Amino acid sequence: MEEEINSDRRGEESLGLPDRYGSATAWQALTEAGFGLVEVDETGTIVGATPSVADTLGYTSEPLVGQSSTRLFPESEVQSVLDLLAELADDDDVRVVRHRGKDGNEVALPVSVHRVETEEQVTYVEVVRDFEGVSADEGDTDAGSDRVLAPAETPDRQTGETRSTDVRSPGERPDHVPEPDQTGPSDAADDTTAGRATDTLYRELFDQSHDAIVIFDTETGRLVDANDRAVGLLGAEQDEKAELVGTHASRLFRDDTDGDGDGSAGRGTAARLLAGEVTANEDLPCRRTDGSPITVVVKSVVRSGDVRLAVAVQDVTDRRRRETEQTDRVAAMDAALEGIATLDEEYRVTYANEEFASLHDTTVDETVGSEWQEFYTDEEWRKLSWQVLPAVEREGTWRGEATGRRADGETFPQSLSLSTVGGGGLVAVVHDLSAQKHYSRRLRDLNVITHRLMSARSDTEIATIGCEAVGQVVGLPLNAIRLHDPESNDLVLTEAPESTMEVLGPRPRYDVETTPAGRAFETGETVITVVNEADPYGRYPLSEAMYVPLGEHGVMSVGTTDPHGFSREEVDLAELLGANLTVAFTRARRDRQLREMQADLTRKQDVLRRQHDRQEILLGISSLVQEITDATVHSKSREEIEQAVCETIASSELYHFAWIGNYSLGRGRIVPRAAAGLDEGVLDEIAQITPTELERGAIDESIETGEAQVVRKQDGDVELHEPVRRAASERGFEAAIAVPLTYAGRNYGGLVVIASHADAFGEFETRAFSVLGELVAFAIRATTDRALLLSDSIIEVEVVSTDRNAALVDLSAEVGCRLTLAGIVDNNQNGRRYYYLVEDAPAATVVAALWRYRGVEDVEVISERVNESLIAIELSGGSLVQSLVEYGVRVREQTVDDGRATVVVEAPTQDDVRDVVELLVEEFPETDVVSVLERDRPVRTANECRDILLGDLTDRQHATLQTAYVEGYFDWPRRSTAEEVADRLDIASSTFHQHVRIALQKVLSALFDEE
Repeated sequence: MEEEINSDRRGEESLGLPDRYGSATAWQALTEAGFGLVEVDETGTIVGATPSVADTLGYTSEPLVGQSSTRLFPESEVQSVLDLLAELADDDDVRVVRHRGKDGNEVALPVSVHRVETEEQVTYVEVVRDFEGVSADEGDTDAGSDRVLAPAETPDRQTGETRSTDVRSPGERPDHVPEPDQTGPSDAADDTTAGRATDTLYRELFDQSHDAIVIFDTETGRLVDANDRAVGLLGAEQDEKAELVGTHASRLFRDDTDGDGDGSAGRGTAARLLAGEVTANEDLPCRRTDGSPITVVVKSVVRSGDVRLAVAVQDVTDRRRRETEQTDRVAAMDAALEGIATLDEEYRVTYANEEFASLHDTTVDETVGSEWQEFYTDEEWRKLSWQVLPAVEREGTWRGEATGRRADGETFPQSLSLSTVGGGGLVAVVHDLSAQKHYSRRLRDLNVITHRLMSARSDTEIATIGCEAVGQVVGLPLNAIRLHDPESNDLVLTEAPESTMEVLGPRPRYDVETTPAGRAFETGETVITVVNEADPYGRYPLSEAMYVPLGEHGVMSVGTTDPHGFSREEVDLAELLGANLTVAFTRARRDRQLREMQADLTRKQDVLRRQHDRQEILLGISSLVQEITDATVHSKSREEIEQAVCETIASSELYHFAWIGNYSLGRGRIVPRAAAGLDEGVLDEIAQITPTELERGAIDESIETGEAQVVRKQDGDVELHEPVRRAASERGFEAAIAVPLTYAGRNYGGLVVIASHADAFGEFETRAFSVLGELVAFAIRATTDRALLLSDSIIEVEVVSTDRNAALVDLSAEVGCRLTLAGIVDNNQNGRRYYYLVEDAPAATVVAALWRYRGVEDVEVISERVNESLIAIELSGGSLVQSLVEYGVRVREQTVDDGRATVVVEAPTQDDVRDVVELLVEEFPETDVVSVLERDRPVRTANECRDILLGDLTDRQHATLQTAYVEGYFDWPRRSTAEEVADRLDIASSTFHQHVRIALQKVLSALFDEE
């Protein structure tokens, strides 16, 4: 009879055991916990079977109760089965016995058998010890074997060691079991004996259950019994079981929100449990004896009357944690930006997140179960099959690029990562590279265009290439490039595509002060505006307009008709292109300046050649000047410059020799510094000339007058020092020239050159040597300044002057004021402006007094406060600081008070200090040197940092920025407005703003680039 019994599987649990001390309750708990029990009476009929045994043997839809036990054993008779059960009942060991499933397959089950004897009958209870890993199609089915008992290594319950189990078939009766006809009637056991046997069986099954079973008294809520597995689950030792009994349920079954009482608290979980409200497969929070939390799942709950409650549970803490982690991992994969799919061993998709399905234009339901091969072309799948999958099998992982296919057949580039997982299968992580590839192509196009920009020579050519690039790289054909016109302070349209011109109409000018383009130009940041009908640019069919600054050159305008405006990629590419255009415009401007300088030099050379009727000497002199220029530029010290000049001149076929001397005030004569083509003895003789000899030469005259002096042999009056004249005569002297080495009002000595031809040093040649003298002096000055800036140590000199010929010294004594130098600003148009803080006297009084002094060209009050005022003075002479600045040293500080001026200057060498002091004392005799110190400099001096920050400024930008700073334009509150500073510089306010903005941009660029 076939029928479903799953709806009431307890119908097979008719083991008929008495309820002694709650034993029936425990039996039911054991049964519901999945313990396998089969009861066979003495006729060989199955009188009881638990669902777990029936399910294992395949009897899920056919009841076992009432059937012959021979159905459970392969090819057996009833008597053989009874003999086997009797044999097993006499042995306490666990045997592995082959059973027969409903489908005929054999299943090996570890069992023990108990004999239960009552007044009515004798039955055998077969206990299946372990169902783990057992299924209906498993078992020992060796061919030719007719044994029921399979060999097994069974553990000894006392020692834990394994021993071989005796194996017998139903036909092999053990020696101690008598033949059926020799066996007499059994002595009937009393009910007490049967009860003890039943209780013993219950206790053994109860203790050996795979589930933890606890029994509570529902009236007191306290634990009355627990098997060994429950004791271990609760964190107690076996010898502590007695202490565990009596524990209230609220201490064992509670979560963090439950109380900690003995019945009055912990009502949440414990109260539900004692009331029988929990159900099978429900998770409960549990506490071990040490207070640590665990999670258990209820396998069964059995009540016996009103006072007994048996609960079978299993510890699922780790399982639930793994399930939670797995849930979190699945949630993370579902939310991942990459496409993620898992594949089985046949490369079928077993899981796919939304992104994976979206990448292939399918749904998750359509993707799961499909072949992974469907997401690639045949050619790509061959590559994956032949190359990638073998690599994954060897290495466990693989990463690379592939070409995926969408549902409509469209292909797309993807990054693919494959990893093996335990149990077989793969995890595939896919990312769409279409946008990245597209962006990379645009960057490559931009790189090609950048090379074109770097070779362009004019602003128009650069602008044309830039407009083409906006359409090609950014993909926005509506664009234009406007360059800044400093005169009008407008942004003038320079280039735009024809399509843009049709939209814009006449080429407009954008005002810097009022337009978005001007704001981008002034701030140096990209400006994006929304274009609407109310906007003055609303007549253009644009949704947004973008203005990208091009440094000091102008702006690039870009428009889009997309209703969503510009994308992030379009903005990034436009700004990259703008940066490249800025570099190109800057390079082109510098190239133009270089070409103009080269052209100017070429024009001057042509004029010189024409003046001398293209004589050979012109070429020689030009070549000589060029060689000297190169030599001075590459020299690192004053000595190297002077020696290089002399050697270059002496090596020319046009001249015999050359030497350079410097005038020493202290010694009152010319001191030789370098020479070429002369014996050292001649220089020694020159050095020995004393002031008392009154011997003067052309070099003395040139230094005093500041003009070149030409001396010719035919004139008869040879104005040369005697040693020089003698050496010149020995070499066939015809003409000589003495050139002063002067730059910015300071003399660095003189150059004497002896020529071998009579017509030497004509007008052109003299002018050329005069320019050469200035060049050499400039190189010496630059080298000296560089040494001052970069040397590891400097010479610091403090001088004090009471000379009333110095205007400020006399002023402080007359007016009774104190003046402190605040700054010096070079102005190409008006000379230098000296800023002083004035104390102890009104500014008006000081200004009125200053106009009386010689050399005062202009005086202006910059700001006036209660305690001090700031004034600016322009001087042409009569100033200690002005003389020191012209001598080429750095004035660090100056104070003038009560007819006494203290000045601190810095110079690179002792020789420079000596020369400067001699010149200063000559001009202002009542001047004394107070101290001379050699001071170490840091790795980078303040002047060096200043040179780095200000090195790119033009003279006009430098002067404007410095004037604005000194006059308090940057103070808060401002001491001078932009209009006031612009008026003093004699420039327009807009020009002032332009110079200040560009200068600040350069300074900040140098600062942050250096950083």
